[in-house]
Amino acid sequence: MSASTRLEAALDRQEIAEFVVTNSMLADGGAPGDWERYRQRYAEAITIDYSSTLADPPKEISRDLLMPYWKSLIDAFDITQHIVSNLVVTLDGDNASCRSYVISNHRIGGDVWSCGGIYDHGLRRASGTDGGWLITAQRFSSLFETGDRSVFERGIAKAIPSPLKQAAAKA
Repeated sequence: MSASTRLEAALDRQEIAEFVVTNSMLADGGAPGDWERYRQRYAEAITIDYSSTLADPPKEISRDLLMPYWKSLIDAFDITQHIVSNLVVTLDGDNASCRSYVISNHRIGGDVWSCGGIYDHGLRRASGTDGGWLITAQRFSSLFETGDRSVFERGIAKAIPSPLKQAAAKA
């Protein structure tokens, strides 16, 4: 492999790692435009698997159905914080995967629930997007929980109904 090919691959891996970390920060951000930037980082159809935490079945779903649900869920908490680390990026032409550790904190009032696990992202190169990549798949595999899980359950109860559950019920 030539030096220029290795350099391009290194730059792609760095770009993807920064893209994935920044993506979590946009979800938590709350600044004007953050949520729209977050939404635009996802492909029009995404394979989502949060079954280890949300009890929603893995499903391919349209971004336009998923994002209002995710926004209502994030907004149901006073504060969320997703800390992403230890990113490992694998390239395959214009496709990539990124595996990382994540700890997500959720607070309502003085009550906090945290969970930690592994994120697996599938990505596709897409010119003209923020970062040059789109997320095509996202899976969270829970490894642990700590704190008051009722915080999470209260957040889910305040959010709009999950389109992942609705899609499964229709199938």
